[in-house]
Amino acid sequence: FNSGGTLASCTACPDPELMTTAGSPQASLEDCKCIGNLELHDGVCGCPPGKSYDALSRVCVACTDQEYQPFFGLNSCQQCADSILMSTAGTLKSSISDCKCIGNLKRLGDSCVCAAGFEYDPNQRYCTSCSSTSYKAGDNMNACASCPDAALMSTANTAKDSAASCVCVNNLVLIDGAC
Repeated sequence: FNSGGTLASCTACPDPELMTTAGSPQASLEDCKCIGNLELHDGVCGCPPGKSYDALSRVCVACTDQEYQPFFGLNSCQQCADSILMSTAGTLKSSISDCKCIGNLKRLGDSCVCAAGFEYDPNQRYCTSCSSTSYKAGDNMNACASCPDAALMSTANTAKDSAASCVCVNNLVLIDGAC
């Protein structure tokens, strides 16, 4: 920009790689604008949270649905801790907390797990209820376990969350773990 009126007094914009004065009278610092879709923040051009900087095209690009980016600047997006079972779709993608577990999985720390009584079906990418003769204790990705006497026990109408969920059917009585 040229605040003095002569060509000899031109001054570079504060961030000449990412700023331009094209299309303006170029008379002051305020005429320095960020290129492309970069934003100006505290005198620096960069991308807002939720977007990363593509150096080749020199623009800000939204993070994918398995990524987030929490800072202003020329940063890269970061993968969610579990990029297969987590998604940032429908969020600002600006925080690790935007990484949500898909389907009916629940978050446990940086992982996605199925609730007690449910097991993970990788084909559906969903937690399914244990069968009527099985149970699963705890929030984890373990498979459901069969009742000790599956032929005579059922977990129907129970929480299916422990071996105690296995009850004898047809009015049979449980004695020493067997019906």
